[in-house]
Amino acid sequence: MTDQDQAQQKAAEKAAIAAGLKTIGPIVYMDSDEFLEILTMSERPLVVYSPKRLIGTHKYLTSYKGITFYTKSRQWLELDESCEVVTCKTIWVP
Repeated sequence: MTDQDQAQQKAAEKAAIAAGLKTIGPIVYMDSDEFLEILTMSERPLVVYSPKRLIGTHKYLTSYKGITFYTKSRQWLELDESCEVVTCKTIWVP
């Protein structure tokens, strides 16, 4: 693969990432307390949860009125019983 081919491939990858971000919409990072407050604004919020690995943090995502909210915490968050939790292996936030 030539240098020009590699440059074109990298440009195409960056364009694909940018297009994906436009599709996802805004992602708002907030403190854990603020995140828990957002959860109280819905009757039955859906939370996507990625457990802490050996080193790292617990990660959480939820959506409210079309905006995605994200937080991470060294401690597991006490989620209300009304939350529907989907556990996943990893959460990647750009």
